[in-house]
Amino acid sequence: MRTLFAIIVVAAMTASAEPPKTIFSGGEDKDVTLKLGIESGRANDHGRDNRVFTIPVTCGDAKANFTWGCGGQTLITAAFADKARVEVRENENLKTYVDGAGRPIFVGESAIEVIFGGMKHPVTALVMRDGQLNQNIPGVIGYDIAKLHQWEIDPRVPQITFRKPGNEHKGKVLATLAIKDEEDNLLIHVKVRGVEEDVAIMPQTPEFQAAPQLQKAWAALPAPADATQARSARGNVGVITISGAEGIQLNDQLMETNFLAFMLGENQGNHSAVGQSILNRFVYSVDAERKELTLIERVPPPAPVTKPARK
Repeated sequence: MRTLFAIIVVAAMTASAEPPKTIFSGGEDKDVTLKLGIESGRANDHGRDNRVFTIPVTCGDAKANFTWGCGGQTLITAAFADKARVEVRENENLKTYVDGAGRPIFVGESAIEVIFGGMKHPVTALVMRDGQLNQNIPGVIGYDIAKLHQWEIDPRVPQITFRKPGNEHKGKVLATLAIKDEEDNLLIHVKVRGVEEDVAIMPQTPEFQAAPQLQKAWAALPAPADATQARSARGNVGVITISGAEGIQLNDQLMETNFLAFMLGENQGNHSAVGQSILNRFVYSVDAERKELTLIERVPPPAPVTKPARK
């Protein structure tokens, strides 16, 4: 469950000053396509594709695979900061963010340059204390970088394509959803379990996440019988399965069901969010400048997993 760490630190990602804009090293009007790695998850987990993806980056003196995210500030671990030989500065504001044992989540911040696809992105990254929940996750790309591109993900390959923001899509698309750009997150308006809510686009989490505000709105609904618990840095997080007519309504035509919802506690995130088990059902594009989430094509659902008959 190490991807839960990326979920719960969203509230802390806005603690530093606005980073400078990206600097392109040529070819800024051309498409840049990168193959994606897999940080966690499976292409078929009980009929869901909940893979969280990574992109290859260079930062300082090191190369690594960073988780592709879209919320809050970019993150790196203390171990990666050492490997990359980048300076870590103290930030008093970050000391208020602690884990379930009362230990600081962050050791400071660092002015870094994240390079991928020949493009340079100078940002101020938050530096996480090393721990069990961020093992093998050297960094997470945040809103500060993702907002600078029009980016399209095809989970079938999987691959990500970067374009100059503002380009219009050619050809037919399934749907175009309006985006709200607020508090270093990109939000879409949906209806889930019959309740309307603005939810963040969050590809760094494998499943849907429900903030306390949304949970309170669900309180009048029958509780799912299969609620379980998952461990996180803030303690246990409730998990429910959302299925049938209680799914997420993306627009008048698109209803998605059969996904998990992480029931976040107080201070575990600013927003409810749509994660990979929903996003990976589409080839989709995000453009912060146009304020649009474009669902381009539906991806066929995972094939049923069959087991050989016992003899």
